[in-house]
Amino acid sequence: MIFRWLFAAALVTLPFNDLPYFYSILRELGTEGAFYPLTGIILLAVIALLKKGELHSPIELSFYGLILFLMWLLLSGCFNLPSILTVQTKGRLGWAKFFLQMLLLFYAVAVSLIVYNLSRQKVINLHSCRFFLLVSFLLAASYGLIEISSFLNIGWAISLRGKIEPFIHSEFGVDTERLLQSSLRIRLISAEPSLLACYYIFIFPWIFSYIFSSARRWWIYIALNIFFIGLVTVSFSRTAYIIIGMQILLYISIVWIKGTVSQRRRANVSAMLFLAVFFLTGYYAITLLESRTNLFEVISIFSEESGFSESNIARLGSQVTAFNQAKNHPIFGIGLGQYAFHVRGNVPLWALESYEILDNLNPAPGKDWPSPKGLYCRLAAETGFPGLFLWVAFNFLLMARVWQSIGQKYRSIQTVDWFGLSLFASIVGGSLLGLTNDSFRFFGYWISLGLAWAYCRETRLQEYATTWPEKPLDHSLGRATNFPRLNHSQG
Repeated sequence: MIFRWLFAAALVTLPFNDLPYFYSILRELGTEGAFYPLTGIILLAVIALLKKGELHSPIELSFYGLILFLMWLLLSGCFNLPSILTVQTKGRLGWAKFFLQMLLLFYAVAVSLIVYNLSRQKVINLHSCRFFLLVSFLLAASYGLIEISSFLNIGWAISLRGKIEPFIHSEFGVDTERLLQSSLRIRLISAEPSLLACYYIFIFPWIFSYIFSSARRWWIYIALNIFFIGLVTVSFSRTAYIIIGMQILLYISIVWIKGTVSQRRRANVSAMLFLAVFFLTGYYAITLLESRTNLFEVISIFSEESGFSESNIARLGSQVTAFNQAKNHPIFGIGLGQYAFHVRGNVPLWALESYEILDNLNPAPGKDWPSPKGLYCRLAAETGFPGLFLWVAFNFLLMARVWQSIGQKYRSIQTVDWFGLSLFASIVGGSLLGLTNDSFRFFGYWISLGLAWAYCRETRLQEYATTWPEKPLDHSLGRATNFPRLNHSQG
């Protein structure tokens, strides 16, 4: 029971990623709300596994691909060890950054394995995951109403937001004036809209699935999803717009191909309402919050004359810088976490128009930390093109296997498995995030990974039972070993 509640707490706290606690000790990990319950799960699971003497690992090509990726990271680090031990910038050391990034990755993989084992043992399941993600969204959305009200200069909302912010955001004290001037982009309880986009992309397929899996009151879930789209719109995250749009198209395509007549109608109604809410919310949000007065000015907020131009230059310039590093170190890269230490000399001249890029080049402590603005370009720079290939191959194998399992489930139950489809769409969204997000830190992706391995195993067992019903299932494939050695027991 304790594992189930800790896992629920991890899902509910996923959008909290700017907590002002233990940063000096845990660095960025300490800002993640999900880190604390996930750490509790891992510690308790280790104790339980030591008593039982076994830990099951997935028999999946994607799992082996992930292990190869981790081994390549270590090999890349060994090759770049002389540089890693000597470089420093902005008061941080290369070896410390490498160590912390490797620690983060091993921690994230441990989360995936523990989630896989808990799901394998029926401690958690996709149904309960979806429910707790719904609770998580309702919590975040409730604070979103307060945030929007404060932007509209409603007194009680300004006062309440000023009291809450110091407990959920690291950069705020009780200065409500600075609070209101900090940003007019809705970020809820996340550090910034770009990190909120990670959360939105992760949970949207699960919230959207309620429309099609509910026999009654499905219109309530359409209203809930309309509210969801409205919140996504006022975050002004272009990444969220594009990827969630792709997830909607994926879902509606499956509904039209495999869904019932009723589900197709729900899909059509949802799509039309989503488009209407997206454009109307965007128009009025920019009109009210940004003081734009006509349609031309609303559209111009995304033009070259707006602040988004600066963001575009910084993002593209950072990614080109990473690929320049990769061209100079194509095989082993420069070592995990070393991008910031090798920025100078690799920045394209046109990117110097960005004040963010100029700030990145300043080695003084306290300046913004250079970021490659994309996981794929970061891996090309830090692990070389072989490392990038291994990561892409791992993701491809994972998505292909989950998609295959959805097909197996459909043949078994003769209807779309909305939980499996939600899991697949969430993983696809997480993979696409690598185009604009450079961190391994979002735990939603790693939770999805463990759930995916367990889902693939379950569908495989069901297919075996259907194909060979005369043969009893052998639940003891492989042999048990003592922790921490992995026991390849039935995937």
